[in-house]
Amino acid sequence: ESFTLKGQANAAASLTIASDDDWTITGVPAWLTVTPVSGNAGTTTESLTANSDNTTGATREATLTVTSNSDAALNKSFTIAQEQQTGNVILSDNFENTQNPLGWVIENEGESGKGWQYTEGTTNGKAKKRMNSGTHAMSMLETFSEEIHQDAKLTSPTFANGTLLTFYSHTNGGNATPKQPPLYLVEVSSDNGNSWTSLFNVLGDYPRDAEGKTITPASGYQKIVLDLTPYSSEHMKIRFNCYDTTNEGLQYWWQIDDVEITGAADATGITLSPITHQPAPIYDLQ
Repeated sequence: ESFTLKGQANAAASLTIASDDDWTITGVPAWLTVTPVSGNAGTTTESLTANSDNTTGATREATLTVTSNSDAALNKSFTIAQEQQTGNVILSDNFENTQNPLGWVIENEGESGKGWQYTEGTTNGKAKKRMNSGTHAMSMLETFSEEIHQDAKLTSPTFANGTLLTFYSHTNGGNATPKQPPLYLVEVSSDNGNSWTSLFNVLGDYPRDAEGKTITPASGYQKIVLDLTPYSSEHMKIRFNCYDTTNEGLQYWWQIDDVEITGAADATGITLSPITHQPAPIYDLQ
């Protein structure tokens, strides 16, 4: 088994160990923190976190081994790698950590229980159960059939000097043309959220294929890249903003995953350490 962390410090992953005996992990390199490094019989969730940016110029790897304390022949090994750091990543989130460590602000107006929220699924799931990577995404769940007004906002923490926004999008509303269209927008603010500029509208700007047809949800997530350079400042935010214009709710769902904001090589100011997770493999020592 093997998996890979991104190149930034604090990039993280988790795995589950199920064992009938007490165990110990060996082979941990200096650039990685493993918590805990030993455990008792039963099921334990391990956290693996990169201690630093990988500036070595190449991917770095380590082989870790989980060994039974009573029988050294009973062991399992796995490889963990950290990619080389590329560019200046200011913010990165694949929404695997549902504790929201980066501090996204979720505002869902209405009493439907829908709107922006963490959802769980697989990379080959159907409709809203599909993820671009891992087992979680951020999803805007619709309430149109319930005729309840919906205003749903997902707002990033403040960051500085961003120049490029990349994310993966999955929706059944791409380039839709209802009589009274709702708004499904990606917006940017240069003044810490006091004013906003629209960069992308799902209902008009969604990717199309070579024949000009809108990419359907069955085709999976689509990579969206937006230029932030004209709006670069010391106090930036991005926002995924959805609201109806009829007070009847939003009729389309929208999922985003693997959001990344990068800046110029010499960008300075507020930066956020990304915390990224991969699906937890299970190492069974039974």
